[in-house]
Amino acid sequence: MRATVATATLRAIGAVMLVGGLAMVIVPRPLYTPMNQWVIVPTCIVAVAVALLVPVPHGVRAVLASRWAGPVLALVGGGVGAVVGEVMRYPYGWDAGVVMGIARRLDAGMSLTPGNYRYLSMYPNNLPLLAIDRAAARAAGWLGLSPDALLIAGNAVGLTVTIWLAHLVVRRCAGPVAAALAALLVIVLVGLSPWLAVPYTDLFAMPFVMAAIALATLAWSLRGGRRWLSWAGAVACGAVAFVVKTTPVVLVVAAVLVIALQALPAGRRAEKGRLMRTAAVVALTVLAFMGVAAGATQSSRHQTGADLSRIDTARSAPLLWWVANGMIEIDAGTYTSYGGYSRSMIEAIRGRTRPEMTAYSREFIAARWAERGLTGMLAFYADKALWNWNDGMFGAWGEGGDSRQRPYAKTAVADVLMEVNGYHGRYYETRASIAEGIWAAVVILAGVGLLLLAPPRRDVLLLALSTLGIGVFVLVFQGRSRYLLTFAPVVIALSCVVLPWARSALTRRMLQPGRTPDLPPPSRRGPRDADIYRTGGY
Repeated sequence: MRATVATATLRAIGAVMLVGGLAMVIVPRPLYTPMNQWVIVPTCIVAVAVALLVPVPHGVRAVLASRWAGPVLALVGGGVGAVVGEVMRYPYGWDAGVVMGIARRLDAGMSLTPGNYRYLSMYPNNLPLLAIDRAAARAAGWLGLSPDALLIAGNAVGLTVTIWLAHLVVRRCAGPVAAALAALLVIVLVGLSPWLAVPYTDLFAMPFVMAAIALATLAWSLRGGRRWLSWAGAVACGAVAFVVKTTPVVLVVAAVLVIALQALPAGRRAEKGRLMRTAAVVALTVLAFMGVAAGATQSSRHQTGADLSRIDTARSAPLLWWVANGMIEIDAGTYTSYGGYSRSMIEAIRGRTRPEMTAYSREFIAARWAERGLTGMLAFYADKALWNWNDGMFGAWGEGGDSRQRPYAKTAVADVLMEVNGYHGRYYETRASIAEGIWAAVVILAGVGLLLLAPPRRDVLLLALSTLGIGVFVLVFQGRSRYLLTFAPVVIALSCVVLPWARSALTRRMLQPGRTPDLPPPSRRGPRDADIYRTGGY
């Protein structure tokens, strides 16, 4: 029964990803990011064909099998990200600029304005970011650098760690070739992104998200105290990611669901002891997550240097308001925003008490249901899902007035890079369309692989449920494609982990008698890894 439920879950997520990936290419929604379907479609087709059909030479396999392949790819990717971020560094605005401005005032010994405290009261979730920016401002003063330059270097370090961890996760599950592909895809879709030039929570949380998944999957291949130590590290990393950025809360939900599946009987008869042990592990995981998150939150608040007594969190929007904001539809001229940022929604709750905000949100939600009806709401959320997912640039240049900014650097390298990576660059539409084609291919291949995966595996289930979780998050609450950036390496890892099953299913008919599908051999792993590999943990 346990394996049946796990298989059904993976198949369902695979079907959603396959249909969604195809829709991203066939019926995309207009975006702020300029796109060209004549580039997206062939890019996606070529990417899928190469991933499924092109054989990897034995010489290349031997090189990728080296223990140094992952670290080298990670360092290369981090170096690329550092160059892109530092060369493209520009005067960003919106929340990233507001929080950095507050950090600079505090570092200069200046008092915060009433407007600063109103902002922090409405968005207390950005207090950890303020603590990070404040620490960067202090360290930058000692080093003679700007806080931006230091934090962008931090983005590059986080990218390096993320690539290395993604490589480790995929290599453990699917072998060195798929692992190298995952590292390269993270470099292409994240390492070359204009977001590297903006010090914000999306990139700060990314390595912690990948570390949580890497440690969780490692825990399932260990025994005794080392398993619990690895699992504790996974919970701690997930909690830190959640404090930095709210969206990683889906990690603990995914982990709890994977653990809860253990309570199901392997056969027809339930096991009371297993049920009690599973309930205990779930309770400990949730309590540890909440404890670490609470501790990290309090610590970060005290590190900001702001007068916490003047920060009134009662002014912040309740959870239901974020759901209501996620239902708004705004005609922006060349495109429609589905559940994105809305100034009118912010003005609607300004000056209200928490109960009044909740009542307004409830009325807004009821009005949208009355206006659209069931079919209209389903159509809206389908549009919203596509609008969020069919942007391989993850909303770069789409916040505030960033698209109008130019880099601080006045060099030939910066000019060339802006022609490709700048919103008004000559080649930006083509570059964004190629990225979208590759991103759509990643989603499609993940769907195909999940539909063909057998037997079910806990590590794959964790990746799949985490991907489903972030998809549901941006669907239900206020969201936009930038929110997917933190989880892009997770989606890439999922796609590459299941790729061998997709390749083997497609090429099985073309294999010569006596040959086996191109799956990573369990014999190359340690004995415990081999057991997990064969049984999938179920």
